[in-house]
Amino acid sequence: MSGSVKTDLWVMDVTTGVYTPVIQDADDGRYVWSPTGRALALLSEETASETYPIGAARLWIADLEGRKTVFADISPLPGTEGCFSPPAWLLGGEKVLASVLLMPGVWIMDLTGEVERLDESAQGQGGIRARGVAAPSGGVCDKAVASPDGRYVVYTSGSNALYLLDPVSNTRLSLGDGNLCYGGTRITWSPTEARFLRWGETLPLEVVQATDGRVHPLAASGLWPAWSPNGQRVAFWRPEAEGYSLWLYDFDDMKMTRLTSSGLDDPWQRRRTTPFVYDIEPRWSPDGESIAFVSFREEHPEAHWLHLP
Repeated sequence: MSGSVKTDLWVMDVTTGVYTPVIQDADDGRYVWSPTGRALALLSEETASETYPIGAARLWIADLEGRKTVFADISPLPGTEGCFSPPAWLLGGEKVLASVLLMPGVWIMDLTGEVERLDESAQGQGGIRARGVAAPSGGVCDKAVASPDGRYVVYTSGSNALYLLDPVSNTRLSLGDGNLCYGGTRITWSPTEARFLRWGETLPLEVVQATDGRVHPLAASGLWPAWSPNGQRVAFWRPEAEGYSLWLYDFDDMKMTRLTSSGLDDPWQRRRTTPFVYDIEPRWSPDGESIAFVSFREEHPEAHWLHLP
């Protein structure tokens, strides 16, 4: 907790140089602009109070056009900084998604301050009222990941259940077992389409259609996948006998291609001086024709680049 020191969030008009306070008396937190630039959302750590002896996570929305600020204290906090991710805007800026990691909870709040809790903890849903009423906690851990356009939300509910939410129709689709907390299950959304990759260190690499939940397996294992800018190819790394190698999946021809090798048969014929080789962290060029990655083949890591056919 940040003690008795409070922080004000101001906005400056770059054309006039005028500063305006939009959120006052907030503790340190993480804020994001809405897609339209109309509003700001802030998830902050509030100091201990009579209502929250260990502090609380407070979700703010500052509507700059409507000149209105609303907030809700959504979850007690265990006194550990960094236990929540920045909030995410949904539906083009109509609502805000917030999740708290260490004290479980997934919430959605609209511009009026109305709050809905998504997860179903062991203690049940319970009600939430804005401006100072505690939200019930329970379950093991909950977290949520919104699609880049804010159209869908994948979240963990309870101890080990994964769901897909459509905020427009307010429908929820079960995705089976999964837990987004602590990296057990990870989600990587496509930059262009309503689909995402589901993966994990002990899980297969799969693509899931957000519209209906259909699952298509890509590989028995695949770590830290990276979508190409057009969303038609995925680069990832996977374990081999002597380290990690880079692979590519192409959705156009549904073909898997090995880009590098941890063994001596590396297609790029790079030398190695270490017993284990790691080709990891692929990053796409803006035109989607090349990949940069980190390679551990000698004593120190090196940055490599390869042009794809």
